[in-house]
Amino acid sequence: MKTQLLNFTLVIVLGLTVGACEKAIIPPPQIDWQDFIGNWENVNGFANSIDRITITSRVKGRISVQLWGKCDTEVCELALFSYGESELTAPSLPMKVLWNDRELSLRLKMTASGKMELKAMDADSGIFETQFYSWMQTSSFFGQVEQVDARSLDLANDRINGSPRDPDNLLTSGNILVFQTNEGRLGKIQVRGNDFYLSIRWTVWSADGTIFQSIDYFPVYKIGYYDLDHGKLDDSVDHRYSDFYWSIDGQIIRWLEPLNGAGFALYHLE
Repeated sequence: MKTQLLNFTLVIVLGLTVGACEKAIIPPPQIDWQDFIGNWENVNGFANSIDRITITSRVKGRISVQLWGKCDTEVCELALFSYGESELTAPSLPMKVLWNDRELSLRLKMTASGKMELKAMDADSGIFETQFYSWMQTSSFFGQVEQVDARSLDLANDRINGSPRDPDNLLTSGNILVFQTNEGRLGKIQVRGNDFYLSIRWTVWSADGTIFQSIDYFPVYKIGYYDLDHGKLDDSVDHRYSDFYWSIDGQIIRWLEPLNGAGFALYHLE
């Protein structure tokens, strides 16, 4: 009887030990930060706060996080961070920002209620009040991109690969570019499709932020010079109004080449 009781006790102890070990090796919950791409607005309404957080993808396998606030009376980018694949399954993202002339350690995470939380680490919690953000409800991420977003990027006049069969093709359906035209206006482009021909939509802003030109569908189906300010093929002799030259060789080789001082940058990779 004593032997049976001892064996029974050992079984219970062993079971509890194994259960504890199994519990100990359960990994922490993972999230996919790619699911939260878009603009997130501050719902706290503090006078001294980070007003908006933008999450986007500009390089395959990475996301970018922009923090926005007020610089005098203007909206400006306060900080920009980039995270790779190894960091994007973690429940929170670390970041350091300059806050009231002091470097501050923050951590960004999602709450159970679907809000985004930006919180100071323990050592800095006394000088930064926790802030919460809600996703901006608009029809599309393209609709959320504003003139200030385009202004925050370094634009270049490098030609852009649009070859459908090339893994480095940046003109795939859904991708968003920002640009500055040869007349100095900022704008945004979204690729609608790039199969038999390239089709895009774009918006150009005036200097005061109002819409100067907006075209929802434009097929770029032939080699030529294109003017984004006025939304047309530029047939002038010297092509001085052109913002880019579209070079194609069927469905194999396609390039968008900026002209006349126009500049472009990838804003979001779908």
